[in-house]
Amino acid sequence: TGLLRDNAMGLVEAIIPAPDDSEVAEAVRAALRECVREGITAAVDMHGSDAATQARVFRVYQRLARAGQLTCRIDL
Repeated sequence: TGLLRDNAMGLVEAIIPAPDDSEVAEAVRAALRECVREGITAAVDMHGSDAATQARVFRVYQRLARAGQLTCRIDL
C-alpha cells in the first residue's frame, strides 16, 4: 500500500499494461450489473483511462447498445 503524490501516477501507468478488449468488456458488464442491482438507470463514464482504452470502452458500449444489452443510460 502507499500514496502516490503529484505526477507519480504517470510512472505507475507507464508500466501497467493496458487492458485488452475482453477485460474492458467484462469491466463494463460488471458495472452494468451493479447498476441494475442498485436500481441505477443512468451513469456518467468519467474516462479515467488512456485514449486507446477509452476507444475500447466506447466500442463495448456500442456493441451492448446494438444487442439491446445496455441496461443503463451512459453519458460519456
